[in-house]
Amino acid sequence: MLQQDQQCIEKNKKAEVAAALLGVFIGIITWLTVLSRSTIHNSSFAFQPFHSFQNIIHNIKEYGFGGNFFGNIILFLPIGILFPVVFNKGLKRTAMFGISLSLLIELSQFIFHKGYFEVDDLICNTIGVCAGFLIQKSIKIGIRS
Repeated sequence: MLQQDQQCIEKNKKAEVAAALLGVFIGIITWLTVLSRSTIHNSSFAFQPFHSFQNIIHNIKEYGFGGNFFGNIILFLPIGILFPVVFNKGLKRTAMFGISLSLLIELSQFIFHKGYFEVDDLICNTIGVCAGFLIQKSIKIGIRS
């Protein structure tokens, strides 16, 4: 019985640390994507999926090798790693949280004139969350083995 109690305490401590880190990462993402940005005059929507990917491919010298694409994915990796640890949820719920957070950010950028609402950002951010989830599950499986 004591061993089960000890494991439960350790699991709760991990969840508490993960919750704190999740809050920190959400704060960092909010700072980087909305709060730290200067106001722009022309906020707009880009609803065409993969539009920015086409720009990157056609203008590789100007855009570099997908900096925005990979940056958005990397930025959301910690969300996919930490969310399931805190809330003990699967891929579907983790992805839904990631989409919701990303949508909130994109709407905030548009409403407060801090950026553009881009469907491609929603796609990349969700890919990042899902990749983070898979990394977290791989690490968890590796530790059990």
